[in-house]
Amino acid sequence: MSSPTLAQAMANLYAGIDVGAEEWVLTPCLEATGTYSLELSIARFDTGLRVMVVNPQASHNFAKVLGKHSKTDKVDAETLAEYAEHMPFTR
Repeated sequence: MSSPTLAQAMANLYAGIDVGAEEWVLTPCLEATGTYSLELSIARFDTGLRVMVVNPQASHNFAKVLGKHSKTDKVDAETLAEYAEHMPFTR
């Protein structure tokens, strides 16, 4: 038996979420950096959930405007969270 792909695993994870619920407003924001972000984005989209995919250069420029010059996972996560709060979600 083979392991599920990331997309299959993510689809299974999100399968139980009621996408019609008014209180469901979580929108993950991630950089378009390769296979993992693509598979996660497709899995969320296929289940009807929102996802914000950001050009890495846009998030880098946003971080510079905020005065964040260090490049760590924590700083990147905080920057993407702020980006998602301040930028409009488009389809």
